[in-house]
Amino acid sequence: MNKNEAFLVNIPSEHRYYLPADSDHWHFFYLTLAGDFATQYTQRSSIASPVFKMPEDSAVIHQLKMMLSLAKNDQFTSLFQASKESYHFLMNLQAYLSDLSHHTFPPAIEQAIAFMTAHFNEDLDVTSISEVSGLSIYHFSRLFKQMTGTTPIDFLTDIRLHHACERLANTNETIHTIARATGYQNGNYFSKVFKKQFGTTPSLYRKDKQRFFERTWTIL
Repeated sequence: MNKNEAFLVNIPSEHRYYLPADSDHWHFFYLTLAGDFATQYTQRSSIASPVFKMPEDSAVIHQLKMMLSLAKNDQFTSLFQASKESYHFLMNLQAYLSDLSHHTFPPAIEQAIAFMTAHFNEDLDVTSISEVSGLSIYHFSRLFKQMTGTTPIDFLTDIRLHHACERLANTNETIHTIARATGYQNGNYFSKVFKKQFGTTPSLYRKDKQRFFERTWTIL
């Protein structure tokens, strides 16, 4: 591991990391996230290697320092707040990693991702998404999974739930309103998808009665 590098791994796993040859010490941060969502995130990550470049002035590091400061000063007042910050950290990391590997995506996949990002609140399915790519459903689905590590529908679900979490955390909109605004026909189906993904309901997430996902902090 060298300066301005980071790695993402599941724990426990078979990995080792070493000091650079020209250094006898490190100054580094690490964050441990536990729970189903964190596990699914690492499994779906599309990076080719667990080690990747991470500049010190990146938005990811800036947020990590902010979270560290909050934790050290006992300013996390609830599991809801910790879960929200952890989720935002993962979304920023995903955005950074997507930019890092974006140039490797074929144009058909780039077009599909851009379409889903812009139209996530509409009634989309694999057929409509594959039409944008210009590929057959079969070819598109195989290529999308190969390039991103997930299916088109799961990718779309991640986008939708990211926006849903933002609305749950920052607005007083009803569950039905949020469902319709993020591409779901009704609140019941939205709640089922949300609970399957995160292990809790949208209402409980909003009320902070149940953990969004477990988290642990290690302060060095």
